[in-house]
Amino acid sequence: MASEARRLFVFTSGAERTLFGLFDPWDPACGTTVEIPYYFFAIDHPDGWVLVDCGVHPDFAADPVGRLGEQAAMSDLVVGPEDDVVHRLATIGIRPEQIAHVVVTHLHYDHCGGLSSLPNATVHVQAAERRFAEHPPVYQAPAYIPDDWAGALTWHEVTAEHDLFGDGSVVLFPTPGHTPGHQSVMVRLPDQMVILVGDAAYHPQKMADRRLPAYLWNPDAVVASWEELERRRDDHDAALLFSHFPPPGQVVLAPQAWHP
Repeated sequence: MASEARRLFVFTSGAERTLFGLFDPWDPACGTTVEIPYYFFAIDHPDGWVLVDCGVHPDFAADPVGRLGEQAAMSDLVVGPEDDVVHRLATIGIRPEQIAHVVVTHLHYDHCGGLSSLPNATVHVQAAERRFAEHPPVYQAPAYIPDDWAGALTWHEVTAEHDLFGDGSVVLFPTPGHTPGHQSVMVRLPDQMVILVGDAAYHPQKMADRRLPAYLWNPDAVVASWEELERRRDDHDAALLFSHFPPPGQVVLAPQAWHP
């Protein structure tokens, strides 16, 4: 029987200044600098708290080069000392040990760096993503930091669509393209369905116009995932929430609950 989550919270885990060309390298404004947020999400479900992604590792604030290596010199990171998952959860009165589940859309450093701070959580990941993250190709290797997921984590690998609670309220589904094991998440709230897109798409208008981003694993898979996201959006009259768009001033952030 279909149920629903009670509330959805949106957090930022810092940001990155980069070129608009990330969204579309052929856009006339491709050389313009933009600041893209690092969003992650908390779902208040009757059976336990769920995070969808968990932001960057706390070391990014003090020592980005030590954490990211030479990649840090290529990224203008905007990460403060309270941008980690522990501080962000505290804004809504939640302790990290209260988090029962973490759904990682994928294992890039800006999406899974808080895992070591969530000792009681089961981490739900597509099996293809975990394999890719362990042995990434050279063009994606800098985005994966194995220390982010090292340690005694409880993993749950999925290979297709997965209904987290068996009630239709939090449903994981594959959206490969950005990486081979990327997944997105449908969340049923009291007043609307929401789809947490992750990095399956960066920018809603570029997705609508079929303008491919600069950073991806497989362009055909990206487009197929866009079609799947649009199908689910239309079938469920769902709102789409992206991991790096829009700017923080244009979305309701925690401690307020997000409302469509």
